[in-house]
Amino acid sequence: MGSAADGMRGGVRALGEPVASELRRLLVAGEPLAESETPIEIAVLSKKHSVLRAWTDVNGEARSVILKQLDPSVAQRNRLVTNRWLPALGLQAAAPKLLAAVAAPDVESVWHVYADVGGVPLEALQSNRHCVSAAVKLIAELHTRSADHRLVGECRREGEDFGMHYFTTNVTDAANLLAALHPPAVRLTWEEAALRDRLRRRLDTLLEGTAGRTELMEQAGGPETMLHGDLWTSNVIVDESDASVRLIDWDHAGAGPVCYDLSTLLYRFGRAERTWILERYRTALARAGWHLPLTPELNVLCDTSECARYANRIIWPAIALLHEKATWALAELGVIEQWFEALEPVLDDYGAMTLESGAAPTGYPAGRLPE
Repeated sequence: MGSAADGMRGGVRALGEPVASELRRLLVAGEPLAESETPIEIAVLSKKHSVLRAWTDVNGEARSVILKQLDPSVAQRNRLVTNRWLPALGLQAAAPKLLAAVAAPDVESVWHVYADVGGVPLEALQSNRHCVSAAVKLIAELHTRSADHRLVGECRREGEDFGMHYFTTNVTDAANLLAALHPPAVRLTWEEAALRDRLRRRLDTLLEGTAGRTELMEQAGGPETMLHGDLWTSNVIVDESDASVRLIDWDHAGAGPVCYDLSTLLYRFGRAERTWILERYRTALARAGWHLPLTPELNVLCDTSECARYANRIIWPAIALLHEKATWALAELGVIEQWFEALEPVLDDYGAMTLESGAAPTGYPAGRLPE
């Protein structure tokens, strides 16, 4: 899918039809004299992710929308999130409203047009405990309201499955691909081969611990819930005036245990901040009758989620090496090794735990939450 963000010098015209006409309809509708005369400005918010802001001024009134170019399957997932899944949970305000979906001229992508909710990414507000707490409260509501909900199966089918299956398949696939990086398929230098072998040994160690991780996930992972799937603080938008929160970029939405979203969020903060953020999350869950596992168990659950993500990132450069001899791929594998080396328990550990301990963890109640 080519990115239209690469050629925005032509303004709204560069988007082609019918996208340009739809933008004009949304921004200057009801203003007959303005429809053909009012210029619409375009700014690139993220070239990598093809996210734009379009704005204009109609009779002194500023109007703007956010556009994002998506693969059709991802566009369908985002449409389900905003139009069906969140409203079914009573959380329609948790994401910006989808105003329109328009096929791009290349027919290989879809433009989504969203209400511009303004606000500031949480990554710029990490020292503001009031805003962080509001974000944590919304995330907890998403998890508790969707726990064992009838929509979880649809979220998994139409989105991602972030349960133990995500760990086992990604680690296995990544290990198999690394094992294939040998002559005659690929010829590596000694240093490159050493990198491949170190990553492979790391993945083999993860696979050896799969049984223990699976048992812990079953005992302490909690119910399956709807997940955002990419809870970086850049995807959490907060209005500082009233601490209202919106979650954006639901491209990886799916289903699984809450540790997947929780680990992503906690690792975005410094170690000193994670404990109080987790306590806010615990408090929000307790109102719904949930009790998170103890710290040693939660550390392993979050480690499982992080390692699954890292293994997933190995797959694409390994494929690029095998089929395209891509020069960038080895540098990418080197970066992923650094991630593994830097990975630490998400929380200060007040008690040792091994995957072979067999101790029954403290987890969630067996009762189902009301839908």
